[in-house]
Amino acid sequence: MHSHLNARQLVLRVDSATGFAKVGWSADLPIGRFIHIELIGETPDYGEICQSNPLFEDFQKACLRAREINHPLLAAQYRHFIAKGCLPIPLNLNDNDADVGPDAFGNFHEAAIGAMFRLTGNFATVWGVIKEQMVVQLHSCQPPKTMEELEYQVWKRYILSQLAQYPGEIKTGKLIVQESGLWFCPIQSHEC
Repeated sequence: MHSHLNARQLVLRVDSATGFAKVGWSADLPIGRFIHIELIGETPDYGEICQSNPLFEDFQKACLRAREINHPLLAAQYRHFIAKGCLPIPLNLNDNDADVGPDAFGNFHEAAIGAMFRLTGNFATVWGVIKEQMVVQLHSCQPPKTMEELEYQVWKRYILSQLAQYPGEIKTGKLIVQESGLWFCPIQSHEC
């Protein structure tokens, strides 16, 4: 009975494997793997915490607190990817209404996953238009269907001509989803 009560506790805990703080259900963040920071509240249901839930405001505050806790790790990860020559992708690229607020991890991981799906259908190898060290447009190197070589070359030429309409240089790269966001990492070969 006691563990059943704990399952309905919304908590803030730190992942002992990664050091990142996360907000979630006690049952999903077991002690041992996670280090307990604080109890946010209890609720009779396990669903997503939406605006009508009495814990919503406390949940939002906890996510912001998790982001504060995660800030040094996020900053270190950001510096690491910049040093590798990668560029952060604006999480609201092509969609100003995209949700880029703190997720349950207090970081940008969920927003990065959403942006990658929205921008490239989850394909990691992409063409990116880079202007002044910023990604201004992306397109997956993966065609929408299986194509013969000639059809692929026509499709590729069309996509690259569309991207060439944006100011900047077209580069081939890999997308990497991290806690600090979505990253474009250029690759040496210009072929996808």
